[in-house]
Amino acid sequence: MSDSEEDSSSISKQKSIFSGMGRVKQINHLREKWSPKPKSPLPDRSFIDTPP
Repeated sequence: MSDSEEDSSSISKQKSIFSGMGRVKQINHLREKWSPKPKSPLPDRSFIDTPP
């Protein structure tokens, strides 16, 4: 029984981590949208965001 409990707890932890990462990504995206000059460390993202 203890093994199953550990598995469920680890899964919930992973889920929380993934949701947190998604939140950060959303916040960064909104920041770049509203900021006049987005200072993103990844130039690839800026190229994708702005149409050629």
